[in-house]
Amino acid sequence: MEKRYYFILCFITWFILIFNVWFVNADYKVIGGVIEKGYPETVIVENGGGKCTGVLIDDGISPLESSKVVLTAAHCGDATGIKIEALDNKTYSYGVKYNLYHPLWKGKLSSYDISVLILNNAVNILGVIPAPLASKDILYEHGYRFVGYGGTGNLEEAGKRRSFPAYINGISENTFSILSEEGNEAGNVCYGDSGGPLYKEETKEVFGIASRGDACEIGGTEAIFSNVWRHRDFINGVIESCVRNDCSPPVFPSFNRQMVKAEEWFNFTIKANYFGLKSLNYFVYYLPLGAKFYYDTNTLSWKPSITQIREHTVIFKVSDGLLTDFVFVNFFVYNGSKYHPPIIEGNYSYTIEINSNLSFKINAKDPDNDSLVYTINQNADNAIVDPFTGIFRWKPKQIGYYEFTAFVSDLFFNIEVPIKIKVVPKGRVPFIRGDANMDRRVDISDPAYILNALFKNDPVNYPIKCQDSADANDDGKIDLADAIYLNSYLFNKGPKPKMPFPTPGIDPSADGLGCGKGL
Repeated sequence: MEKRYYFILCFITWFILIFNVWFVNADYKVIGGVIEKGYPETVIVENGGGKCTGVLIDDGISPLESSKVVLTAAHCGDATGIKIEALDNKTYSYGVKYNLYHPLWKGKLSSYDISVLILNNAVNILGVIPAPLASKDILYEHGYRFVGYGGTGNLEEAGKRRSFPAYINGISENTFSILSEEGNEAGNVCYGDSGGPLYKEETKEVFGIASRGDACEIGGTEAIFSNVWRHRDFINGVIESCVRNDCSPPVFPSFNRQMVKAEEWFNFTIKANYFGLKSLNYFVYYLPLGAKFYYDTNTLSWKPSITQIREHTVIFKVSDGLLTDFVFVNFFVYNGSKYHPPIIEGNYSYTIEINSNLSFKINAKDPDNDSLVYTINQNADNAIVDPFTGIFRWKPKQIGYYEFTAFVSDLFFNIEVPIKIKVVPKGRVPFIRGDANMDRRVDISDPAYILNALFKNDPVNYPIKCQDSADANDDGKIDLADAIYLNSYLFNKGPKPKMPFPTPGIDPSADGLGCGKGL
């Protein structure tokens, strides 16, 4: 009897599966909408560690069917680039020149949550047509469609362009809210959807930019949008200033975490970089209790109490009346004399051959003996840094100049480490013959280095960074003979190493060795 029920259950399961594949899949819905093949002008906005959505809009200035302006949400932060998934199934990347926030935005999830991105180059891709802005104010009506790259209830499912039909169910001064036309089966604004456009389906005009949703994993809850029509003066002003003309917006530099000792006065002065002619106005939000900001000197002054020992985040804003920048500065209040930043040792500038493996250790120490964590900036062209050892590894695929930024953190301070690398054709890396440890001279340390590299099997502390430099006798291989050759030259008046020696140069002899890292 049990076997009979087992076969019946299998048949029912098989039938349901076939039914879903053949009949339901024609309009398959993920939680949060349908997979969207159209609207390629809806873009992915990259902002360092995360992603948002944006929309390429008609700037009215660039050549026909091209644009260098993207709308997104202000709370998405400093955008570094965008990606466009075009109709030819290719993904195109563009860099961001300026990220210009609405001057009345106060940070986080507040009103005026809209910003304009000015790209380095105009987008001109077949089939990607910049969207027109709303030609009228929003109304209580149906016929809208939201498009975004957000998740479908969890972060793992983010990254697919999807959409759902919507109608307007609430209007306020600068925002409005929407609900899905399809009720609980459809979704809402989810993780990664921030900055996504709400289109009028009939005209393809952009009426809203997604700001926030109440509960993206549960359909039917309202989502809040910035009203594009109510922000048109800001958008058009930015386009006029920064697309038709070469604008000069105020830009804050980056700031490390500020260490503040409890029960002592602390002053912090902030200043933006600016090359324009207008006067600048500074603003501050979320000041800690007891802190004051003096607008005549742009200085925060504060004497925190013992009860305020923790992290405090303050938002600073600067504006010339139209063009605006924000920066989040963290203030850590501590009790005692501890907490010093890590100390970085060495200079990290290299010349290497194309397709060679570069590996080196970022040397850092912490005065407080705190554990250090190493990271590298986003978009680092596949370069990696071991978070615990600080070993940098990279294999370049193209000739050129590259700059990376690594970070060393003790959880209180985050110190930048600039890395500059010149990638040259094979055989064009300068070195000194016999300089095995690459310290720009040939001495007793070099034969010792060769012996350690050959017999200690410790590539971390004794890596052969340039094979040609360790090949002291220029016989095309690295072995014990090279150490003997150098000892003979240094102490027994033996023959000197062959060219290039004693100054850096290019290897004049062809052999199987290379010089991945040069001087």
